Parts: sequence; C-alpha cells; structure tokens
Amino acid sequence: MIFPLAVHCLDIFSSTIGMFYVSTKKGVPEYNIDYGKMEDPLDIMKKGFKVSVIIGIIGFPIICY
Repeated sequence: MIFPLAVHCLDIFSSTIGMFYVSTKKGVPEYNIDYGKMEDPLDIMKKGFKVSVIIGIIGFPIICY
C-alpha cells in the first residue's frame, strides 16, 4: 500500500525539481541588440526533463529496495 504512494511522491518531487531547470536567457530579444541567438523552446524543456528522468532513475531503485 505504501509503494504506489512512494512512487507518486517521487514523481511529484522529481518534476518539481526539474521545473526549476526550465529557464531562458534574461532579456527581451526584440529590444536587446546583443541578446545573441534565439534559444529553441524544445531544448529549454529538455533540460528540465533530463533532470527529472535522472532523479527518477536514481530514486526508483531506492524505493524498490
């Protein structure tokens, strides 16, 4: 009974931590001349997804043990 609850708690924890890694460069590209190249939105979201997956891969065997 505790195992499904622990797995879902790990899911909430890992997605919350991964959410903090989703961020863009500071500034507005239309108004800053030296803003640089525009970032791909999918690459920005992949950073948070990768962090969440790594936490899940590490946490799930610990919960199973």
